Amino acid sequence: MKKGIFMSLPQAILLMNQMEETLNNIIAIEQAIIDGTDDY
Repeated sequence: MKKGIFMSLPQAILLMNQMEETLNNIIAIEQAIIDGTDDY
């Protein structure tokens, strides 16, 4: 059981990084809209 968790750990980390990056992009777009700029 533990072996399976450790095998998929790098994939989980990669997925988390991608989700965090997406979240940062969404925040940046929202901030750009709040600031009144169209350039994002």
